[in-house]
Amino acid sequence: MPFSYGISLPAGQKRILVIAKHLTTPTVKSLGEEFVIAGFNLTNADLPADQSVTLTDPGNVPIGRLIWSIKTRGSDVLSAISPAVATILALLSLIMMAVVVTAWTNLRAMMRSQLEAEHAASHDFLTGLPNRASLLAIPLGAEKTLRMQPDVCVVFLDLDGFKDVNDTHGHFVGDRALR
Repeated sequence: MPFSYGISLPAGQKRILVIAKHLTTPTVKSLGEEFVIAGFNLTNADLPADQSVTLTDPGNVPIGRLIWSIKTRGSDVLSAISPAVATILALLSLIMMAVVVTAWTNLRAMMRSQLEAEHAASHDFLTGLPNRASLLAIPLGAEKTLRMQPDVCVVFLDLDGFKDVNDTHGHFVGDRALR
């Protein structure tokens, strides 16, 4: 059986509990601090605000406005760490660019070294002329090389007594004579 304090309600009506609190500027500010609402304020002026609610009397006449900012703690943190994050991202980008440039430079140097090694293996260092292995590997068409041709003759020359030129006149003169 419901409690009754001697007050009887007309049929079809319900009991309603109303708790009221006067909205004053200090009260609204304390609510803003309690619920962490940035810029929560009560005003009569038409101030610019991110969010607002107009308060009206029972006759629908405006009596004030609650205003607040939509700024959140997350946006505060974001604005605080954004410069550091931007700096870190810039440094990481520079480091990545340096790594890519270094890798590219090393790759190019390795390719150049490989080409130089291939040239050195197939040519005489002093004269730059193709050596025996290079001459025998020259393609002559139809996937044949000089070694596979029965009617081709290659003559290799050997200079006898050239050691005497080097011993008498020096290696510089001997190298110039060979070139």
